[in-house]
Amino acid sequence: MAVWNLDPGTYWAYHEYLLANQPPEGKRWAMVDRLVRFAREAGVGPIEKLRSHVTSGRYEEAVRATAAAAQQAGVESTPILVIDGRTVSPLDAPGRTRRLLDQAASD
Repeated sequence: MAVWNLDPGTYWAYHEYLLANQPPEGKRWAMVDRLVRFAREAGVGPIEKLRSHVTSGRYEEAVRATAAAAQQAGVESTPILVIDGRTVSPLDAPGRTRRLLDQAASD
């Protein structure tokens, strides 16, 4: 959220960089210094203002609310799609995803 609010033009580059460089799941890695380093390496600026936004706690409530809404919707991983009220992971179930999309498009 901090990257989007401070430098929205670089958000998707940061997002892609983050996904390409994050350590394996299960490792605790999303620490401030690493997130800021990833942002710098992805071309996000201003870096010190970004660090301030991340450490200030200004996004904590929004993150908690989003996580709670995702959990309530049955979202356990990303990417995830909700098609006609059904949750599906396109990477785990590509055939089911295609069928649901085709069905939704024909309705």
